[in-house]
Amino acid sequence: MDGLSRNPSLPWNIVLDNPNGLNGQSWSVCALSHNPSLMWDLVRNNPDGLDGQVWSLIGLSFNPSLHWNIVLDNPNGLNGRSWDMNGLSHNPSLPWDIVLNNPEGLNGQRWDIYGLSSNPSLPWNLVRENPNGLNDQPWSVYGFSYNPSLPWNLVRENPNGLYGQAWDMYGL
Repeated sequence: MDGLSRNPSLPWNIVLDNPNGLNGQSWSVCALSHNPSLMWDLVRNNPDGLDGQVWSLIGLSFNPSLHWNIVLDNPNGLNGRSWDMNGLSHNPSLPWDIVLNNPEGLNGQRWDIYGLSSNPSLPWNLVRENPNGLNDQPWSVYGFSYNPSLPWNLVRENPNGLYGQAWDMYGL
């Protein structure tokens, strides 16, 4: 059921009508967690998972359609497990005000600076306003190198890199 569970065109009413799976096979809750068309009400209404399987917090954290209210309403995570800060930091739907309002991270877990640096939604003015990084973590120039929204004038103006870190020429 991994393929069906991961399929972005999955009609969610099938899952809602058959929470224990189909034909004796359980849904792959890990794959559902990664599914970009996940119905977040399903998670909100079943925080412990489905059919004895818990949600993958790694999958939910990386899911580009993540509803951040779920994170804010459950800052400690779900089902006794913490959010994956690497996934949250990389997530292109990350509302940056969450980072600015929680500079030390969430629930005692720090933001992943490589994830923030490579996040395609990174507001570059944030980098300019905080040239030394965030919360005593320097920006990752390696992460910048892989960031698809990297402003190239930053590279032209700093051909040797930034903050004592060279550009990753494979990433550029």
